[in-house]
Amino acid sequence: MIDLKEMDKYYSLEAEGGLLGSMIVDPSIIGPLSERFSGRDLYRIEHQQIYDGVVECWRSNDGRMDLILLRDFLKSRGRLADVGGVDYLVQVAQSVANSANWENYARIVVDYARLRNAYSAVRGALRELQSTGPITERLDRSEALLVNRQAVASSFDDGADIELSPMESIAPVQTSWLWPNVIPMGMITLLVGQPGQGKSFVCMDIAARVSTGRPWPESPQTPTTPGSTLIFSFEEDLARSIRPRLDACGADCKKVFAFRSIRTPGGLSETIDISSHLPQLERAVTTIPDLRMIVFDPITSCLGGADQNSQAEVRNALTALQSFAQRTGVAVVGISHFAKRTDTNAMYRILGSVSFAAVSRSIWCVHREPITPDQPCPRRLFLPVKNNYAIDPTGLSFDIVGGAIEWGLLPVTDDTDEILAKRRDKPASKKLHDAKQFLREQLEGKEPMESEEIFRRARGYEISDNRLREAKKELSVDAFKSGFSGKWMWSWPGQGMLDKICL
Repeated sequence: MIDLKEMDKYYSLEAEGGLLGSMIVDPSIIGPLSERFSGRDLYRIEHQQIYDGVVECWRSNDGRMDLILLRDFLKSRGRLADVGGVDYLVQVAQSVANSANWENYARIVVDYARLRNAYSAVRGALRELQSTGPITERLDRSEALLVNRQAVASSFDDGADIELSPMESIAPVQTSWLWPNVIPMGMITLLVGQPGQGKSFVCMDIAARVSTGRPWPESPQTPTTPGSTLIFSFEEDLARSIRPRLDACGADCKKVFAFRSIRTPGGLSETIDISSHLPQLERAVTTIPDLRMIVFDPITSCLGGADQNSQAEVRNALTALQSFAQRTGVAVVGISHFAKRTDTNAMYRILGSVSFAAVSRSIWCVHREPITPDQPCPRRLFLPVKNNYAIDPTGLSFDIVGGAIEWGLLPVTDDTDEILAKRRDKPASKKLHDAKQFLREQLEGKEPMESEEIFRRARGYEISDNRLREAKKELSVDAFKSGFSGKWMWSWPGQGMLDKICL
């Protein structure tokens, strides 16, 4: 009999080791395995990291992978110690003689993962049943958890039959657009980028255009039919941020609705959880007859108890949301952030599980180019990352003026990944070298300079304050207070002595 208290400890380290070892000794199985298996099915964190490392190494080396390449790949990214070091990698690789049983290993790992996942759903459902409030609502929430928190998806045989349909029985459907070639109706669109780039401003401009029927930026002579927008804002204040931005963008605020809470008959107020509140959301949608767009800002805040890094849990939640969008015909726009990593393309930089990108049908990036001496007022860009229903969409430039968006007239045709690559971090040693070279150019053979001005100039070259201080220390740059202004001055070593004597 299975002990529910120990359920989350059910796993097979032998099967996990055998699967990872098979991948290392036979890279030819990595492709078919990665299409049918998620690294999150593995129990040990180290095994999840090894799996991710093997797949990333295999992809970055065009299908080549061995123990030495894997070691160097993990070491270059500072992840070798996290997986147990070289000795543990060797131990894993030597756990199997060949890859003959890799599918059996994978099936065992998936079965245990499904067991743990099912227990998690049952435990969550029990918590809902034991909570307060009307019985019907507790039942609805617990049943939703059992339905939506499915066991880990797997392509391994479970005895089910496949249903087939001839394509002649499938009626073609034309894609309907909210914003042509940008935001499709009845589907999920992601708007991503680093914080502070202007994602929320762009969303408010879109909502304003929907509310008034104003033309889209590329078609200024073609007005549209006005419609309503529903906004779920979990980070921005409605009164201080959302309403002023809508006003600045010229929105008809009678057609923009904001989520406040879910008020139950018992008086409880909750935040939205798309894994359990879709029935309530669908009822709310019917009260806004001309609803055309729903915004989740950020989309991760409406996932409830789903782990945003779990492929299975995110896919289950977003698939349910996608089905809702198709049933209602509403465009769903989710806002998300980029992760810190910059060594991959935009699609895989989206924060959380890759399922965010996989389920979304359209993804756009908001990006601000870096400040440089040649470009003190850099462009803000709206760039395509993924679009399943438009061929070669182009980006747009924009600026934020008086709290409103002003779109550029010309399309941006440069490749999105190439534009983003210009911001990729340099190695720390190169950054320090650049900072030292900057100080040399500013101070050597020249008059002392106010430290405040040096910091200001350095930021224009994307040199951080901390890196500048580190360079100053290594170069032994002199620092002293001016006798006249009392401000801190920096000078090249030995060149500022006369100023100090004159204090």
